[in-house]
Amino acid sequence: MAKLYALLGGTFNPIHYGHIITSEILAKKINLKKIILLPRYINLYKTQYKILTKHRIEMIKLAIKNNKLLFDINYLEIKKKSHIQ
Repeated sequence: MAKLYALLGGTFNPIHYGHIITSEILAKKINLKKIILLPRYINLYKTQYKILTKHRIEMIKLAIKNNKLLFDINYLEIKKKSHIQ
């Protein structure tokens, strides 16, 4: 049987239970092995509530700390910039 992976992208500004719980439910329903969170560097449409990228990353780490087997973080979109602000 193939192992299924999912990507969940967004600014996660901030990440919240809706992201996590919905992902966990989906993982159980379709037997996902891993959900890879792909935080975006900036949101082009949301100009208020600018949270620094490094703080959003820390919030994501805190949000997934109890389910590290299911969740992982990929920094590809953030690394497109020369540094994490």
